[in-house]
Amino acid sequence: MLILLNLAIFLLVFVNLPLSDSYLDSVRWSAEEDFHRWMLSRARENGFTFLNFNLYQPQLAKNEYFFDPSHLNRYGAAAVARYIAASSGISWPR
Repeated sequence: MLILLNLAIFLLVFVNLPLSDSYLDSVRWSAEEDFHRWMLSRARENGFTFLNFNLYQPQLAKNEYFFDPSHLNRYGAAAVARYIAASSGISWPR
């Protein structure tokens, strides 16, 4: 008996969205660094991609990209979407 299975492969990408400079005081920045290290460890252990826009894309922390200190507005969302689409950290299907 021949059984055919349609297998779909899904790549999990966890995106840590940017926070504004005014939100990331020294206490929150320290917690953000701890979270970054923890997520990198989980990503390696479980085979998913972790993109942290707080550490690697500081230009996304501009106040004009935020509705309030921790929520992106439409301009910030568009900027983040462009970075995600262009990210070399994601294995986009061809």
